[in-house]
Amino acid sequence: MTEQLQLATQIAKTLGLPPTWPNLRTIEIALIFHAAQSDTSLQETAQTIIGCAREFYRLSPAKLKTLGIERYWPLNRFWFEDAIWQVFLPLPGSQQVPPEAA
Repeated sequence: MTEQLQLATQIAKTLGLPPTWPNLRTIEIALIFHAAQSDTSLQETAQTIIGCAREFYRLSPAKLKTLGIERYWPLNRFWFEDAIWQVFLPLPGSQQVPPEAA
């Protein structure tokens, strides 16, 4: 099993997604693409993706709506395929995601 596929499996299990082949391939492709685009390691990118998912679950429905995301959007393979997770990336030059609106 490749490193990318191992990390995709880890991400799926951590986020509670079934590790089916379509889910794993979608996560793997998102992982590879973002690592190349951001010039970070696959391991760092995997942790970034997991952090974005945690932020997705942490934010209030009102804040998600300001980001153009409805709470009913499930965290599934389309969350990766449509790059919705990237909404939760840290701001440039920051280690933190955008703060929740007051």
